[in-house]
Amino acid sequence: MNKRVKKPNWIYYALINITMTVCLLALIGCGDDNSSADKPTVPADDVVAAIVNGEVISLAELNKRFLPVKLQYSMSLPPQVEQNLPRLQQEFLQKLIDKKLLLQQAKKKGITVDKAELEAYINNISSPPPNQNAELQQKKQVLGQEGWLQELQQELVIKKLIQQEVAADILVTEAEAKDYYEANPEEFQQPEQVRVRQIMVETEWEAEEIRREIKGGEKFAKLAEAKSLSPDGANGGDLGYFSRGQMPLEFDEVAFKLKKGEVSSVFKSSYGYHIFKLEHKREAKTLVFDASQKSIDQKLKAQKVDDALTGWLKKLKRDASIKINPYFINS
Repeated sequence: MNKRVKKPNWIYYALINITMTVCLLALIGCGDDNSSADKPTVPADDVVAAIVNGEVISLAELNKRFLPVKLQYSMSLPPQVEQNLPRLQQEFLQKLIDKKLLLQQAKKKGITVDKAELEAYINNISSPPPNQNAELQQKKQVLGQEGWLQELQQELVIKKLIQQEVAADILVTEAEAKDYYEANPEEFQQPEQVRVRQIMVETEWEAEEIRREIKGGEKFAKLAEAKSLSPDGANGGDLGYFSRGQMPLEFDEVAFKLKKGEVSSVFKSSYGYHIFKLEHKREAKTLVFDASQKSIDQKLKAQKVDDALTGWLKKLKRDASIKINPYFINS
């Protein structure tokens, strides 16, 4: 578990905001439009981080959207990383500029998202991987329900734009996939895997009582649904397939010693007291090309799309009028 570290110096950031409010907020161009005649007049009571083709990214918006990132870094990384937060904020502003450019391009192309598409997208991300769930909840808390829905709507608009303008014509040939398969044999070694169900409770006594019920003929999955404190209890305690190293060490030490259908003794982890039942075991093997081609195609296409998107964004920036507050260039 990550150690809790010193929070960022909020006074430092408050002073930055005050200084930026009272200082001259002249913006300098990032394209070919650097002449002073083109520089916008910024009202004294409005703090601007950047202007993209006439659309403002305010400092308030930047700070609000950067807050989840700042909290994540301050909670999970060493204290010395705090000194890098201004640089991270600069990089985050560039991401907001990219996003603004893409949304403007989507508007030009008439790309929209209807209610049904948004609802389907929300359902699709409603059960993210565990390491992303905290980030998702943090975003909802910072942005609020309405702001979070707007964020998702914009994400989906951008996905549709990239698919239409960048990804649609990108293909991966079978020859490319085979070359990748042959050049990266280590990626296609599937290690031994097990699929287990678990029941987790708070006390050893309760776990032993449940194990006696299982030995007496009660269904493991039914007891998991009724008594397990782990989220997978809703699925009968099914943890799915995993290989060594993907789960806590205590899990590996028990799961990989079980025989199919066998129920483990009660064992303890940092989460509580567990009982495992082995559902199935997969032996280690080398995946053949035919079984791997789909995943290879997806990986290679994602790389090609990412490269093409980088080039496309550079062109959009060259053709755009982008003005950035000097603080975010010189700090």
